[in-house]
Amino acid sequence: MIEEDNTLDDLKDELFDGREEGLTGVDRRDLKRIVREYNESENKKRIKKKIGKAKTELEEHGLKKVSLSDPERRMMQNKHGVSELCYNIQLGVSSNQIVLSSDVCQDKHDAHQFIPQMNKLRENVELQKNTKIGVECAYSDRENIHFAEDKGLDLYDPSRAQTQELDCKEQNLNHDHYEYDEKHNEIIVDGTRYRYRGPYTRNKSGRTLVTFYNPQIKKKKDRPSYFRERLRMRNKMSTPEDRRIYNQRKTSVEPV
Repeated sequence: MIEEDNTLDDLKDELFDGREEGLTGVDRRDLKRIVREYNESENKKRIKKKIGKAKTELEEHGLKKVSLSDPERRMMQNKHGVSELCYNIQLGVSSNQIVLSSDVCQDKHDAHQFIPQMNKLRENVELQKNTKIGVECAYSDRENIHFAEDKGLDLYDPSRAQTQELDCKEQNLNHDHYEYDEKHNEIIVDGTRYRYRGPYTRNKSGRTLVTFYNPQIKKKKDRPSYFRERLRMRNKMSTPEDRRIYNQRKTSVEPV
């Protein structure tokens, strides 16, 4: 109502140059009708603009559906395990809870955000040589581990299986329960050896895995393509001191 009155006043000033004389009751009724039609047309313009923006998001990002109220939001799982339209908030904090870097993105996968966040953090502050960097298992990825090793960053990034052990939860994952014989390019699972066969990509997920095969028992074992990097991280985080360092991540700032 207030918005309509304000629009009415603006149109009166424009039509009658601020003069009240000559503004009859009929004129006023016509003017209110004009205002209503004007507001309706403006609403149509806003709706058309929203639909255009939503269509652009659909076409540019190959999406099946988007939100009309906020087309840039994406469907992703929140911290309660519920899927909803939202944004992915990234924070890099110091051990005393000072925010050193932040970002808001559309990517539902945290693993793709480690390198951008580390680049931002290193632009904002100069890291000391003995700085320890702890992240949760969602960031466990070949590129992230390689990036940390190349940049000389002391990264603590466990796999999901190792996180269960570190968090004292039920251990129902056995992804890392094997050893690797680098000389013979074989993995050893419960005393049985499996020779490296090669990589392949799963059709549905697009995830690249490597296969190890034992011809005697005619069984194979799949491992992630970055299994060597993950084993290095597993072995690195096997000591009580390394686990203590990683557990500091549990007390860091979380976006709400």
